[in-house]
Amino acid sequence: MRLGTVLERTVMGKYGRITYRLTIKSVKRYNLRIAKDGLVKVSAPRGVSLKSVDDFVIGASDFIASGQERLCQEREDRERQRIDYKKGDIVCLWGLGYEIVLKGVSKEELVAKHRQRKTEKKGRGTENSETDKDIRIQNMTAPFIKVEGRYLVFYYLKGHPLSVEEKKRLMEDFYVTQIKECVAFLRNYLLKQFRQHGYVIELDKLELRWMTSRWGSCTPGRKRVSLNIQLVKGQPEYLRAVFIHELAHFIELNHSKRFYAIVEDMEPEYWWIHREMVVFYRRTSCNAVTV
Repeated sequence: MRLGTVLERTVMGKYGRITYRLTIKSVKRYNLRIAKDGLVKVSAPRGVSLKSVDDFVIGASDFIASGQERLCQEREDRERQRIDYKKGDIVCLWGLGYEIVLKGVSKEELVAKHRQRKTEKKGRGTENSETDKDIRIQNMTAPFIKVEGRYLVFYYLKGHPLSVEEKKRLMEDFYVTQIKECVAFLRNYLLKQFRQHGYVIELDKLELRWMTSRWGSCTPGRKRVSLNIQLVKGQPEYLRAVFIHELAHFIELNHSKRFYAIVEDMEPEYWWIHREMVVFYRRTSCNAVTV
């Protein structure tokens, strides 16, 4: 068979029929993986017989069955945990679960709550000129979210209930605000820690983005790091570990032994945190699973 040939085949495996997609590639050995939709994909070198590929797939019956079962379970978990931000739903923030409360208040109460938020921000020292400007031009009857104990309260103008899309946008804006405040401090702290360990790093641009396949990325040549906003859902240690991972690439580009030596120098518990982070985000059905 020629390079690039693609075939759909079905064999009888240990637990029933297995349908797989075979692609002939310039490889030295068989490779098998299970796509997110459960499809089995196999790549094989040119010159092999179809029977030998079939035998290879049949021999991988246990691996295929367990992989497809895991994907099915993850899909079911996502369906169970998909929320429409109704009263009583639980959302994650910094590793803790918060129960959603929807609270419609009068115009006067909503304006007072906005002013209270502004005062609290000043007290934490997080406000800046940009925030001042935003508050000055803000509609003081706009809905917003506030943490109160273990509750996440959605305040809105009484008589104007929030749609699912409005609640989703509020939640996303809330997450962005939360992670911005944490990252602003963490950036300076980690750069200082790297210097103390003998590593000088120049970071010009730090971006926060919604990602579906990675926790972070970096471009050392452009002195840029991007972090996944979904990290706000997990414990602060997860954000710190990912940030350290990306900054370490400014010193060592590849995932070499020297690279991980730098990471572990900066965070001795890195691997423990990494394992815990992967388990946490799989349990909460976030898509990103790699760094």
